[in-house]
Amino acid sequence: DSITVPAIHEGSILSAIKLDNSSVATCSDDTNIAILNVDSLLSSRTIKPLYFTGHKKAVNRLASTSQSLWSVSRDLSLRQWDIATGENLQTIEDAHSLNVAAVAINSTTNSIIFSGSRDYSVKGWDVITGKCKVEFKSPRNIVTAMECSPTDEFVLFQASEDLCIRVWDVRNSSNQPAQQLSGYIYFPICMDMHNDGMMLATGCKGFDMVGCDVKIWDIRQPSKFLCELKGHGQDVTACRYFQLENTTILISASKDGSVIAWINPSAAVKENNNNKVVYNVGRCVTSIVILPMDLSSSLPPSTTTSNLSPKKHYGRGCRVVVTSNDGSIQFLTLSTPLDGFDVWQFNHIFATSEYLSSSMTDN
Repeated sequence: DSITVPAIHEGSILSAIKLDNSSVATCSDDTNIAILNVDSLLSSRTIKPLYFTGHKKAVNRLASTSQSLWSVSRDLSLRQWDIATGENLQTIEDAHSLNVAAVAINSTTNSIIFSGSRDYSVKGWDVITGKCKVEFKSPRNIVTAMECSPTDEFVLFQASEDLCIRVWDVRNSSNQPAQQLSGYIYFPICMDMHNDGMMLATGCKGFDMVGCDVKIWDIRQPSKFLCELKGHGQDVTACRYFQLENTTILISASKDGSVIAWINPSAAVKENNNNKVVYNVGRCVTSIVILPMDLSSSLPPSTTTSNLSPKKHYGRGCRVVVTSNDGSIQFLTLSTPLDGFDVWQFNHIFATSEYLSSSMTDN
C-alpha cells in the first residue's frame, strides 16, 4: 500500500525544515540542498526536487524566511539562497574556524542570521551586508543546536556539548548568557520552541535508554526542567511542536528508529498520564518536519486501506516527514478520528528509496 519513489540525495540526509504547509527543504552530506513539494508528490506519485548546489562539503543545517533559505556546512561557510530559483544570493566564507553545526533566524525581523559552531562561538550576521553584528563565545561551548524565540526578537536559545542550554540576549555583546538551563546527563542535540514562546523542548544524546530523553522547559522557571519524556533508546535526533486546535503535540524521533507523538505532553506528565503514540521506521532518524493537513480531504484514495479504516472520519491530524541517515525519507500521518474519542495513530503513507548501502556506519 506504500508508494516508493527514488532517493533525492546521494548520501545521508542531515536535516530538514518546513518551508510552508506543503513544502520541505532537506540537506545532505552529498553537499546538496533539495526542496520538494509533498502535495505534488502525493498527487502525482513522482518527485521533482529543486536542487541548490554550491557547498563543497556536507550541509549540516537549514533555516528559512518566506523568500530565503540559509545553510551552514562543514566547508565553514554560511550561504543564502533564493527559495524560488535556487540561486546562491550570498556566501559568507570562513564564517567559523571549525565545523558550523547550527543556524537560526528570527521569523519576526529576518534581519540577523545566527550561526553556531564547534569553535565555541555563536555569531549574528546582518542578512543584507553579510557583516558580523554580534558574537558570543564561551569555553567548551560546542554548539549543537539553536532556536530563536518566536515571541521575542532578542532571545536566542543555544544547546551545547557542555550539558546546558544558553539563552542569549542578542542586544548584549557580553559573553555571559542571560540564562543557563542545566540538568542534562548527556548533552542536548536538538530543540524546538512552542509558538507560545514559553515551552522549550530539547532532545538528548544517549544510549541503552539512558540520557536519551526529551526535556521540556518552562523558560519562566529556568532552575529545573518541567518534565522528562522517556521512550527512546538512543540519541533523540529531532523534536517538533505542533498545535492542533486545543491539542499540543510534540513529536520526537531517535537514532533507534522510533518516532513518538506526545499528546499534550506537559499536562500528561503532571497528571501521570503518559499519552504517547509510538511508530518505528526501522532506520536511524536524523530529522522530522510536521506539516498540517485536513486528513478527511487531503489523503489520496490509495491510502484508505486497512491502516485507515473507511468507517472512521479522519479529520484531525498532520503529516510527518521523517529523514534518515541512509538517505531515505518516510512520509507518515498522525491522526485521530472525529468520533468523540481522542485516540491517535501513525500511518505510513509512502517513502523514498535508500541511497546509502546497508553497511554504512552511523554518524
